[in-house]
Amino acid sequence: MNYLVPLSSLGVLCSLFFLQVFRKNVSDKMRVLISKWAFIFSMLGVVFWYIFLTASQYFLWIQSGAPFIYFLPPHESILYLFQYHFVRFLMYYCISFIIGILLVFYGRRYNKKFSSKFFEDEELYIGGVAIFLLGNPAWMYGWIFYLIAVFLGGLIGTVYINKIQKKPEERFSLYYLWSTLAIIAIIISELVIRN
Repeated sequence: MNYLVPLSSLGVLCSLFFLQVFRKNVSDKMRVLISKWAFIFSMLGVVFWYIFLTASQYFLWIQSGAPFIYFLPPHESILYLFQYHFVRFLMYYCISFIIGILLVFYGRRYNKKFSSKFFEDEELYIGGVAIFLLGNPAWMYGWIFYLIAVFLGGLIGTVYINKIQKKPEERFSLYYLWSTLAIIAIIISELVIRN
């Protein structure tokens, strides 16, 4: 069960990576639609996992007897149980969800303002999904390090194109960094945490 969240996160991100790699075979509208649905699917998956964790905790406390039974009704409000797992699990995803939504909203807004100069249509959704999925509390705010890695990758790519290749008119695209760096971040986090 401990591997369900990382494996499902990797599954979603690998699917998005393959969508990017084989983008020529998929229409623009379909890529955007798949990326949006990946975001929605990821959110629903996290909510269902939260409900599963909360229900499992409820039955565990009932079966354990005293003192755990006193954390449940009629001794304590049922809200205590939901708050317990909200603070331990869902709160981290809520924070990464807000950051992911802000990326999508402001990225689309400024991309539209500058005639789609910065991002592909589906790119921001892929970045939003990656940020959201890296909100797993086991990965200790991994989305922060992920965003730093994307920024540094973009900076290094820009310096390489502008200074080394001497093509200042070309722009380095973050397109393939979003899913790739998120996959690497999950793998590294799991290797460091599990070992």
